[in-house]
Amino acid sequence: MTRGERDAAVAPGRGALTGKEYWDAAWRGRRDGDRYATLGWIGRSYPYRALDRLLRSVLPVDPSRTVMELGSGPGRWLIYFHRTFGYRVFGCDYSPVSCEQARENLARSGIPATIMERDFRALEGQYDVVFSAGVVEHFEDPGGLVETFAGLVAPGGFLVTDVPNLRGLNGLYRRLLRPETFATHRVIDLADLRAWHRRAGLEVVTATSYGSVCLTRLPHDAFAGRPRIQRWLWRPLYRLASGSVNRGCLLLHGLRLRLDHPLISPHVLVVARTPGPGASPRRKGRR
Repeated sequence: MTRGERDAAVAPGRGALTGKEYWDAAWRGRRDGDRYATLGWIGRSYPYRALDRLLRSVLPVDPSRTVMELGSGPGRWLIYFHRTFGYRVFGCDYSPVSCEQARENLARSGIPATIMERDFRALEGQYDVVFSAGVVEHFEDPGGLVETFAGLVAPGGFLVTDVPNLRGLNGLYRRLLRPETFATHRVIDLADLRAWHRRAGLEVVTATSYGSVCLTRLPHDAFAGRPRIQRWLWRPLYRLASGSVNRGCLLLHGLRLRLDHPLISPHVLVVARTPGPGASPRRKGRR
């Protein structure tokens, strides 16, 4: 493959609100070490623990199954799916920086994986679980992208789509404090996300907001352009507020109390299932 052909294969193409350079810059310089080798990071974060609870309630444990993460970043969720459900893992991202980090993190964790550096809209193959977190909202036509992702799901498999909830409180954070990054997102509500999965011919299993009042959409670098304010005021305030809220939510979680609502929760999630084998002729073969 020539350099021009390779660039074309991994370019985000038309309709993307962010490009390869955006994500390379976001991931460059990151060194995760053994941070994701175990699943301790799940237990320390209320939103992650809430997502773990939701996924365990619908996905089967089965080492014969495969998972494909679209926009796989540093590969932490691939480690999660392998450790939690036993799945064989595949990832796809058009950022070479994040692909390299994913390969390093998975190798460090002792998990065999295939990480593909390409535009996931041109991806082929079929997988038992197709997962994306924080991806479709970066495109002008997120509903069309959900349909594309649905085509990668094997008969009887699951499409799991997680997006930031930018309505209500969480959208207000970004609009006020980081409008330039807010502009790289489409605002998606739960009703839209549910409807797109149904339009793709999938049966919605779970559709919910989650994360309680955790401040994960509150930008930690809101005053990066004003170093003194960022260092001496915003950074300690952010750490205190986000840490306190997270600990409070974890405490409530332990008591089986959850405060999730589209106006306050930082994430929305849809898990949908394709018809079983023989029920739909539109999907052929299986990876």
